[in-house]
Amino acid sequence: MIKGLYVLTFFGVALFNINAVHSSIRPITSRTILDCLQQDEGELDVDMNNIEADKYEDVQQHFFQQHLDHFASSSDANRGQDIFEQRFFYTDRYVQEAESSPVYSFLCVGGEGPSMDKSVLVDSAHCSGDMVELAKKLYNEENASVHMFALEHRYYGESYPHLPNEIHGSAVANRNLQYLSSRQAIRDISLFVSSISVENHDLLRDSFHFLPLLRNQHAAKGINENSEESVKWVTFGGSYPGMVAAWSRLLHPSLIHASVSNSAPVQAQLDFEGYNDVVASDLSYEAIGGSKECRSIVEDGHAMLGEALSSSSSNEQYRESISDMFNVCGGAKSLEKKKNVDTFIGTGVIYIPSQSNDPSCKGKLCNIEDLCSALLEEPTQSPMERLAYVSKLQRGDQCVSTDWELSMMALKSPIARIGGLRSWLWQTCNEFGFYQTCNVGSQCPYARGYHTVDQDLALCEYAFGISAEQVQENIESTLKYYGGWDLVDDRIFFINGDVDPWSALSVTTETAPDAVSQNLFPIMWVRGASHHFWTHAVKDDDSEEMVQSREVIYEQVSAWLKEKGIYSGVDRTSVA
Repeated sequence: MIKGLYVLTFFGVALFNINAVHSSIRPITSRTILDCLQQDEGELDVDMNNIEADKYEDVQQHFFQQHLDHFASSSDANRGQDIFEQRFFYTDRYVQEAESSPVYSFLCVGGEGPSMDKSVLVDSAHCSGDMVELAKKLYNEENASVHMFALEHRYYGESYPHLPNEIHGSAVANRNLQYLSSRQAIRDISLFVSSISVENHDLLRDSFHFLPLLRNQHAAKGINENSEESVKWVTFGGSYPGMVAAWSRLLHPSLIHASVSNSAPVQAQLDFEGYNDVVASDLSYEAIGGSKECRSIVEDGHAMLGEALSSSSSNEQYRESISDMFNVCGGAKSLEKKKNVDTFIGTGVIYIPSQSNDPSCKGKLCNIEDLCSALLEEPTQSPMERLAYVSKLQRGDQCVSTDWELSMMALKSPIARIGGLRSWLWQTCNEFGFYQTCNVGSQCPYARGYHTVDQDLALCEYAFGISAEQVQENIESTLKYYGGWDLVDDRIFFINGDVDPWSALSVTTETAPDAVSQNLFPIMWVRGASHHFWTHAVKDDDSEEMVQSREVIYEQVSAWLKEKGIYSGVDRTSVA
């Protein structure tokens, strides 16, 4: 768990609720980078010494000998043989001591962000509420054996390749990032699953005790490893891992029996203004503590800031007053540059916890209800003054950095590797976009017109030399490769929370109406839920909607596991 007030943010601005950030997508903005610079690198590491040892004693950490480039051509034989060590976790906690039937394997898919640790197969935000709880249910109620794995994504955590051409020991130098993509990650899963599922384990570095266990259970039942009754694998993931989990089933249905894809924005998009449209809606969502008045305060306060700092009206007096009010690093001088002003007000002067909203959280201003309560405390203050008050509560004495040039410099510094910052920026530039803008004419609650997609494209150009045209072409290639909202597979379950801004790009009843009318695959909304919140560890005070959503997931996956035959066709290289 990341310690400290600020953390590497997911989807734009810094996240203050550190309990909810372990598995979420993160477009990178200049504000993100500056917040990273304001924290100590040492604070980003998980201190396993402070975690209850007994709680995770059954979880094993191992490394898998993974191919560096699954797409190496025949003329590139040497590159095709390069390998790196990919970390994974395993537990046999829900494997019966006696030989039993049936036998399943569940895989928690890793993604961008902080390192995985042993909690991933116990009580983390990743796969606890869906995968781990279902494994326990099958073990207790159906006498099943469920092998649980978690595979870390390449170029994150401890799964960085060590390449001979690394510059200053950095695996995230431009020429070394060429092996980082979701397509490579899906092939990683394919090789991992097939290597553990079949008799030939030459690609494994060690002989793990669970491998013969799987084989022995097959032999006892007279099952051939390649028969349609072989161990069924189900992938689970939330956010970007949810995308990869779904696409693994889509492209490799002979290996992956089914997939649970939580809060997965499969529709890559360059200018993602819909994200902040949902944030605005959340501020007035009464069921989670929002109100029209709360939304108006945020919108009006940012409009006041935009007017005061616009090039036509900005003057030294305005800048001085605002820099003092919000404790801006460098004072009024830092707000003389337009790019610094854009950085300051274009992504919001306060953090709005839409994505991480937790109705029962204990932290300060950690949910929409607490945030709105704070904004409404002083009715005599102007909207801008109320934003300054909340900003102070969230940031304490730490000043607000707005230095655009400093954020650009940070992209080429060692800090860029922390928490996968540079790795994820590379993926947004090369595959997804996902840039959360605040455009004029949108519903964005921040200063509209102060965060356009040009700012995000500038990051790609500066960090990697990837032009705006190339970014758009890359996104179109991703949509063609996977299908976006138009993907079809009868064993992928798409679940989204209606508080979550990422639902705007996910497969929902609104974005995939044909899937609903033709009953192509299951889709579910979880009312009042934020970003894959139901995958978090089960709590006694979870809402009724949260409890019910998990039951629906258990029932659907259990039904799929009872279906005979894995797949009669062949795996695909893309959906095009």
